[in-house]
Amino acid sequence: MVKLLEKVGPATLVLHSASGPTGFEATRLRPDLVHAIVAVEVTGSPTDGEDITQHFAKAEFIGVCGDHFDLRPMAGRYDASVAMAEKLNAAGGNAEVIWLPKLGIKGNSHLLMQDNNNHEIAEMIIERLQD
Repeated sequence: MVKLLEKVGPATLVLHSASGPTGFEATRLRPDLVHAIVAVEVTGSPTDGEDITQHFAKAEFIGVCGDHFDLRPMAGRYDASVAMAEKLNAAGGNAEVIWLPKLGIKGNSHLLMQDNNNHEIAEMIIERLQD
């Protein structure tokens, strides 16, 4: 991923699920080449304040979660994204987490990009990245 960033960066990384650690590590190695991170129900969200301040504070962060915890008990991914966003904002960054069920966007699960409302979700993310 670092080689790709070196070819095309700075870039927005869209990470999903288990690709989270790879994208976060690429950002640690070349934070200058990561403009933004869109983290869709990722594993491995950094939560160490020093790590976040040093490597992630300059990249915009949008966490997107659509899991229904009663059907798929993966709240830890959401909690880690929220912790990362809070620490990024405290470090002067720009971060938020979108939890789709709270917004009334229903029918989405871990594979939310293939489920219902994918156009609506994409528009929401793009709009936030352009602000």
